[in-house]
Amino acid sequence: MQGAYNAVTPDFKTNKEFTKILANVLKKPFWFPNIPTFTMKLIFGEMAAILLKGSKVSAEKILVTGFTFKYTDLKNALTDLLKK
Repeated sequence: MQGAYNAVTPDFKTNKEFTKILANVLKKPFWFPNIPTFTMKLIFGEMAAILLKGSKVSAEKILVTGFTFKYTDLKNALTDLLKK
């Protein structure tokens, strides 16, 4: 293996999906405010694009090497990470 590798799983999640799964794992109510796009652009400027659209990063390069992830989905990973 040479060069840079993205430390991401192939299981892309939006911020909303991540927050919903995290709330479920923590057994907390899920509440996601609906903030208008223009408000986000006003507050964060050009950086709002990252918040509104996300950044879908590829894990293909590391998968081709035969790397396997311990957790294949976010819920299992968060459950293990946050267990007391």
